[in-house]
Amino acid sequence: MTDLIVFDVDGTLTNTTNVDAECLVGALTEVTERPEISADWLLYDHSTDSGIVRQVLFEAGLGADHDAYERVRQRFFDRMEAAYTANPDLFGPMPGATQAFSAVKNSGAAVAIATGAWHESARFKMRVAGVDAYGIPMATADDAVDRVDILMRAIERVRRWTGVAELGRITYVGDAVWDVRAANVLGIGFVGLAPTEQDAQRLTQAGAPVVIASLEELAEVIR
Repeated sequence: MTDLIVFDVDGTLTNTTNVDAECLVGALTEVTERPEISADWLLYDHSTDSGIVRQVLFEAGLGADHDAYERVRQRFFDRMEAAYTANPDLFGPMPGATQAFSAVKNSGAAVAIATGAWHESARFKMRVAGVDAYGIPMATADDAVDRVDILMRAIERVRRWTGVAELGRITYVGDAVWDVRAANVLGIGFVGLAPTEQDAQRLTQAGAPVVIASLEELAEVIR
């Protein structure tokens, strides 16, 4: 049976957690005209772009305004492109990400992407960070608002695209508490990426069975 490794994007493959949050909060603030929008995604029902935006719009009384969602998306993309133009260094890969991603792709295991980011922004961030995800099955916040559903869709796309009905061990590689929770709900393996001791403690407390400080350790952990 073929094993499957599923990767998150922000904070896992690309070092874009901070700039991504700034762009999304900025876009939401601009459209809703609400000055205090939290970037603590744990405070939201769903820690995905689509889930966060829909919740903020609902709380701002714009839940019925279908155009508001698209305005936020467009302003977010505009802000992200402007941020990259101003400072490309904000869009680098996580240490060891490009090498680890390539090594896993070449290992014989199936590979997929499951991210709470929108498809367009995920593709953009991986491309400018030098992570070659061309042809890799991917599920994003365009597919669902709930991260568990996104992860399930990524796994199902691997089955459908590869023609492998029964996968072997499935492991999700992520950096956040919501990644751990999604993997635990589905009963699959999880490897947490935690560059600091505080990050590691947070993931461990959330139930992460394995935590690494850098993706350079990933190949050994998976073996």
